Amino acid sequence: MDGSEGDAALKTRVKAEAHFLRALHYFDLARIYGYEPGKEVGGFNKAVIIRTEPTLGFSNADFRARATNREVYDLIISDLQAAIAGLPDAALGSVGVYRASKGSAQALLARVYLYDSKFAEAEAMATQAMASFGLTDEGTGLLTPENYVSAFSTFPNPESLFEIEIRSNDWSGVDGVNNSVCSLTANVFPSAQFILTVTDELYDSYEDGDVRKDAWTATTRTGSSGTVYRSNKWLGAKGDFLQNLPIIRASELYLIRAEARFRTGNAAGARADVNALRTNRGLDAVAADLAGDALFAEIMNERRKEFVLEGHRWFDLKRNGMDITKAGRFEAVPYSDYRLLAPLPTGELQLNELLEQNPGYN
Repeated sequence: MDGSEGDAALKTRVKAEAHFLRALHYFDLARIYGYEPGKEVGGFNKAVIIRTEPTLGFSNADFRARATNREVYDLIISDLQAAIAGLPDAALGSVGVYRASKGSAQALLARVYLYDSKFAEAEAMATQAMASFGLTDEGTGLLTPENYVSAFSTFPNPESLFEIEIRSNDWSGVDGVNNSVCSLTANVFPSAQFILTVTDELYDSYEDGDVRKDAWTATTRTGSSGTVYRSNKWLGAKGDFLQNLPIIRASELYLIRAEARFRTGNAAGARADVNALRTNRGLDAVAADLAGDALFAEIMNERRKEFVLEGHRWFDLKRNGMDITKAGRFEAVPYSDYRLLAPLPTGELQLNELLEQNPGYN
């Protein structure tokens, strides 16, 4: 990139976007295949292989061992810092969020800092990201009760900081596994066998007036008795199997900052951020003296209800060293259980003898 010809501003942006995307992908890989730094079980600290230069052919191909989680997180943080320096601004919920922006890189870095237990840095970066998108301490810019449910059928979502746009040609000719997975978002008819439903326990946890409860609609399922509630978040609203994916939403910044403030002893600040979100979801403020374990539980519960079906819950429990709770008769999975980490694919292990499988899968 640096040695190529072309417009300097465009090269700066494209290189910054590459840093953002590499950080995003390495972050997902690191949290799926490894523990967060400081949360290791049995001292196992391996993450994934690090490659920062392209493999252009056999002459520069090689086999490598897995880097440590600390090394991977340091790369992610460095990449996002580089991305922030070179990315342009974008407006909240505009089509500009289909590409990385300074604010979305700040938001992702705030998330990474939270996973990395760098709580002061997470608070500061969440605050910077909020400023980049014009979000106020009082919650101005968040979805309101009137538009919360419909926002998930609006493209981009008005609260999106970074969103993946899925277009009809992206799914042209989709079949097999992809077709089955996509049917989860598209098939909302009463006879559907694969509708996304909520457990009774989670549904009953919504307070009266919480607009997020309206994100579930009563329906029936063939072969079962009684009412089930299907999600209104993923309806394939752009057409068969078509749904954009909001990767980072504005509400996450408030909950990142709330958790970071709690961890650094600022209970009042944590309550203020929780209340900013709750006000925009149709709820009253939490108790003025809420603190300690009860405040942490409130933050975790807000995250659970706010981001249901958006891919956060498992990792919220894992990064905090908590057991993975299961619905119904199923027992919780202890944090020490080896299954919290995904196994490396057998084919990769057979190809590269330097790779070490995650504990428990040998």
